[in-house]
Amino acid sequence: MARNGRRYDNGAKLNMKKVIGVLIAFILIIACIWGIIKMLNNDSKSIAGKIENVYYYTIYDSGKWGVIDSYGKEIVKPDYNEMIVVPDKSQDIFVCTYDVDYGNNEYKTKVINSKGKEIIKGYNKVEAIANYDKNKNIWYEKNVFRVEKDGKYGLINYSGKKLLDPTYNSINPVYGVENSLIIEKDRKIWTL
Repeated sequence: MARNGRRYDNGAKLNMKKVIGVLIAFILIIACIWGIIKMLNNDSKSIAGKIENVYYYTIYDSGKWGVIDSYGKEIVKPDYNEMIVVPDKSQDIFVCTYDVDYGNNEYKTKVINSKGKEIIKGYNKVEAIANYDKNKNIWYEKNVFRVEKDGKYGLINYSGKKLLDPTYNSINPVYGVENSLIIEKDRKIWTL
């Protein structure tokens, strides 16, 4: 008797080889789909882990200065006439200059965080110490601010801990050399 493509033989039984083949193919397809989904979830987690670090950048918009993060979110609204200094792009610490009197070369500064809260107080000025290399590329000394109080200078770290009391006549960088400062007091000069 000719089968002519029938699935059943004369006794109306299932062809077990074909049924098992279809089941194995179905299981393999599900396993492949599950593996692809698992792989995509792991990739998205690793990408999210890489983007976890937020960096901060100064922006200039409509004649004013502000700060955005690495996602493009506005952190400090562009309201400042002077450039905001971001001394360490991985930390939410921003030095803002305001009330500038160009005639007398006087100005005020404040250090704020990403929430706009002033985080270092008690000084007339707080400044990031700018340094540059032979190609005039600017960087800021790491984890240290120069502070001015009553005409004298000192040093604090980014969290406001006092490193040097404000009793010095001047504190300036050794240009082109990282982590080196020239400190002057009572006509005596030291390098730090």
